[in-house]
Amino acid sequence: MKEKIGQASLEMLFNYGWMTLAVLIVVGVLYSLGVFSTLENVFQKQEQTIGTATFKIDARIEAGGKANFNLVNKGGGTVTVNYVKVNNAFLSSPSPEPPFPIAEGASFQMQGGTSLSGSVGQSFRSVPVEIGFATAYSETHVDSGVISGTYAPNTE
Repeated sequence: MKEKIGQASLEMLFNYGWMTLAVLIVVGVLYSLGVFSTLENVFQKQEQTIGTATFKIDARIEAGGKANFNLVNKGGGTVTVNYVKVNNAFLSSPSPEPPFPIAEGASFQMQGGTSLSGSVGQSFRSVPVEIGFATAYSETHVDSGVISGTYAPNTE
């Protein structure tokens, strides 16, 4: 009789244990997807950092489509940026106008219009960013990556 009670209690623990584990996994996946984000968390995700072979790029996309970039040259020497594309289109009215040099290890601010737009807090995913540049030896290269995040409030 005692063996059957013990067996029943173990079976109950196993059943509830697996169910608890499954619930924890589902909650973890939902949390990582941002389902439980508050408005505070949304605003913290507006700047996205990506790394390419030559650049570290901090990107901020505003609701009106304006892109703000901080480019850090982590390559082996001064490079000259010839163009920046966002979502497979050149930046409109870039400031400063390319081409411009960035010394090794230096940080550079750039902004321009994109074809993107959305509401403040709305998310965008896997937007391609491409930077065309030349090295000191006039070799041309292209670095690319993707950014994801949420649209920031317009600054102007």
